[in-house]
Amino acid sequence: DPRAPAGSHGVNLNGPILTGSRILVTAQRRADDLAAALVRRGAEVMIASTLGVEPHIDEAALVNATRSLIRKPPAVVVITTGIGFRGWLETAETAGLSSALIDVLRASRVIARGPKAVGALQAVGVTPDWVAESETSREILDLLTREGVSGLSIAVQLHGAGDDGLSDGLRAAGAGVQELVIYRWGAPPDPAAVTQSVIDVQAGRYDAVVFTSAPGAAAWVRAVADQQALDEIRERAARDLLLAAVGPVTVEPLHAAGLAAAVPDRGRLGSLVRLIVTRLGIEAPIVTTAAGNLRIWAGDAT
Repeated sequence: DPRAPAGSHGVNLNGPILTGSRILVTAQRRADDLAAALVRRGAEVMIASTLGVEPHIDEAALVNATRSLIRKPPAVVVITTGIGFRGWLETAETAGLSSALIDVLRASRVIARGPKAVGALQAVGVTPDWVAESETSREILDLLTREGVSGLSIAVQLHGAGDDGLSDGLRAAGAGVQELVIYRWGAPPDPAAVTQSVIDVQAGRYDAVVFTSAPGAAAWVRAVADQQALDEIRERAARDLLLAAVGPVTVEPLHAAGLAAAVPDRGRLGSLVRLIVTRLGIEAPIVTTAAGNLRIWAGDAT
């Protein structure tokens, strides 16, 4: 948040407090937004997206599924991602179905998985009836099965990693589920950049690595394992390398690999930036000299 106040240490969190630092961003979605926020604070940022997006896996099937939902609206619609919902709406618009689809959403009970899905819905005038604050499908499944879904028709917009148990869980509880596949995670746009990022992190050339999705974090861990760098990066993460994940779901693949990683109190991009600024810019050790405070970074001293 550019309006955020200075920290408790009297340091302006929006100023160039990260000057001298090098940060690796592994995100695909909103990578530029995240990088820009860090660059504004003085960091040198490298983007090495660990996943790519394959849009519209079967556009004809998606259009047919949309027509089916319009003819027979479901009782509940689950929107799991903002990018997925926008892709669905774009496909519907191309087929001349967007207005009818929005009408269906307004007439159904809409459940959103986290703030990005909420934002995409609100952009077209749809207010979700319930939001999973943890941004997990498990929270949605727990809510619906607790309420009872036997005999209900439920449409689920799948996220990029595919079915994570939500659809199967709803079916097991007696619901009729229609899945909508809008995009999938695919190979990284630049595999060589991902490999080089692992080599550079292993060599101690970065102060932080940032993750914004669980599939992306898992893909980076696999790249680390492929380079046989897991033990060394695990040691660096325990010592002086900050691994920062946007939320508890995103951090799971890192923790499963034994990597120490930090998570902000709230799963928001702004909170993630604030965590990085606090850890690297405020809490990091400094050396007091006659000429002023000296801070040692991975590749610089300021």
